[in-house]
Amino acid sequence: MADIKLIDIEKYFGKNYVIRKLNLEIKDREFLVLLGASGCGKTTTLRAIAGLEEIDSGKILIDAKPVHHLKASDRDIAFVFQLYALYPHLSVYGNFAFPLKATKKSPQTIEKRVGEVARVLQIESILKKNPSALSSGDMQRVAVGRAMVRRPRAILMDEPIGSLDAKLREEMRTELKRLHIEIKSTTLYVTHDQVEAMSMADKIAIMDDGILQQVGSPTEVYNHPANLFVAQFIGSPVMNISDCKLGAGETCTQCFLGEETAAFPFSKSLFHQIESQGVPANRLTLGVRPEAVRHRPSDCR
Repeated sequence: MADIKLIDIEKYFGKNYVIRKLNLEIKDREFLVLLGASGCGKTTTLRAIAGLEEIDSGKILIDAKPVHHLKASDRDIAFVFQLYALYPHLSVYGNFAFPLKATKKSPQTIEKRVGEVARVLQIESILKKNPSALSSGDMQRVAVGRAMVRRPRAILMDEPIGSLDAKLREEMRTELKRLHIEIKSTTLYVTHDQVEAMSMADKIAIMDDGILQQVGSPTEVYNHPANLFVAQFIGSPVMNISDCKLGAGETCTQCFLGEETAAFPFSKSLFHQIESQGVPANRLTLGVRPEAVRHRPSDCR
């Protein structure tokens, strides 16, 4: 497997600045999810790593070796597309065997690897079928298997289960995570679905408008968002946001929302923590997640 490192990556499409000085590291055997809204640059980033898009500046390193000047076929990376991209005239076995035949592997090696991947994916019974005879879930398994059979240094997935129905998506999330653990692959997974990201990722990298906002574990980005964008992007329902100002009460920190005169009580130490960071106490934003709301008497305990 491989470590992948992106250093100051920039990409333009004409005058559109799509990726802006992106720095990111995917460690060996890590499952990293690149999360963001449509058009934020996440798929372009994935395609740049694979060699399907040329970058305008920066470096792409795999195991500390620059690869941004290499063709896609020379990077030893597998790519799983959103719409399967299977060869319709070939059987499942033929789809698995194709990349091995292209690299002139022996028939014995091909048969062995196809059998191994089919057992891992639990699709040995459909090896003789053509894609037109398969369900959506089986087609997705075949697409993943065709990437796995090459034993690449890394597997890149571009919203691979985005076109499936809700129940099948839930099953495939579990399946893809299980496969990742079993084959010990370095995996970079692109999605706009935060539920997928939170349930599958070792780490999540959140992008907005071509800029990397935060990288961390699901727990870190949820409990300690780096900014308001991350705070509201992660979580369902979204975090409630309101302008506020703080005041130092005798027994608690008083939090006033907007023009309200009634205050919410917080711990007394909060005011001093904010003050010590040099942040104006009258120019703050309060974020409250719906599931964090609890009913209690209105006093300053």
